[in-house]
Amino acid sequence: MARAYEPGDTDLSWTRLTPWRALLAAALDQTPGTVTSGTVIAGSGNPAATLLIAWLESRLKIKITSKRSDTDQIASVVLSTTAGDVLIERIDSVSCHFSVPGSSPREVPLGARSLAELLAEDLRRLDADDIYAATIKHMLEA
Repeated sequence: MARAYEPGDTDLSWTRLTPWRALLAAALDQTPGTVTSGTVIAGSGNPAATLLIAWLESRLKIKITSKRSDTDQIASVVLSTTAGDVLIERIDSVSCHFSVPGSSPREVPLGARSLAELLAEDLRRLDADDIYAATIKHMLEA
């Protein structure tokens, strides 16, 4: 489907990543160091994990390693920075550990959203998603 992408196309796997992308962006906003490497741990064949890796690589301009977990979901993301590791690690189906250098780790919500919630998010956007387009382009070039 990535090869047939047209502006305005969307993907529910991409929409499912919104909470992950928001947490990672918040974590990097709080981290003074430069990201030097990263790892995404997820179940085999998880399309959201594939998109998350492509998004991180395209935005951070680094190679992200993929490791397999026993679960179907994304289990964790570790971004190594010059200030220390950023870690978002799923605890259960509704929460995760959120850890950034220089702060105490904390538990934050990270639950699955219903199909209706995902569709509502997609329908709120009337223009093309430039970040999704760049992510898809990165996937095709990799």
